[in-house]
Amino acid sequence: MRRAVRKLWPKAVSVVLVLALMMLAPAPTLAASKVPGIKVKGKLVEVDPTLAKHVATLAKHISFADDGRIVFDAQGALDAGVPKKIVEEVKRDYERYNGSIEDGSFKAAAQCYGESKYVNYVVYWEAWFNSCDTNRIIGLMTVGAGATALASAIAAMLGVAAATTGLAIASALLTIGVGVIIYVSANGCGFVVRKYPMLAPVAFGQC
Repeated sequence: MRRAVRKLWPKAVSVVLVLALMMLAPAPTLAASKVPGIKVKGKLVEVDPTLAKHVATLAKHISFADDGRIVFDAQGALDAGVPKKIVEEVKRDYERYNGSIEDGSFKAAAQCYGESKYVNYVVYWEAWFNSCDTNRIIGLMTVGAGATALASAIAAMLGVAAATTGLAIASALLTIGVGVIIYVSANGCGFVVRKYPMLAPVAFGQC
């Protein structure tokens, strides 16, 4: 009996590892396809230009406190022309995220490692997030923040000028999933998401 168990054990471990890797891999049907303003055709992502414009405006009214909270000037966004419904939705998502910090269920990073930037290499693009921004992204995705709130925060983090870029990055992150982001950023120096046209996005740690 013991001899049989010893023979089966390596196979059982292999099966578990394969299943774990399958869970970490991006799902064939993109989560982003369910988000208003984002359409997915195969692996090609199209974003609503009107929503993208609002995201770019929202990003100008977002800042980040040292304790990890997201500071959102809702009135400023309204005055800048963002529809009330979108502003209220984003405000609600950020309040839920900030609440997770205040009640202790989510802890912000004490010090930032890595770098945050957006680089367009023409044939593909990369979005880099330092450890502090990584924690914010994980926190937002964990509390179930919508794509608009996520995209606006990303645009504010990276200082992205192109109106559609924040939504494109948010779409890539939703496709990858928060579990993979936590896994690749486990070393504590942030992560990078890379996206080629027509291919699923990939994520890897900065160190």
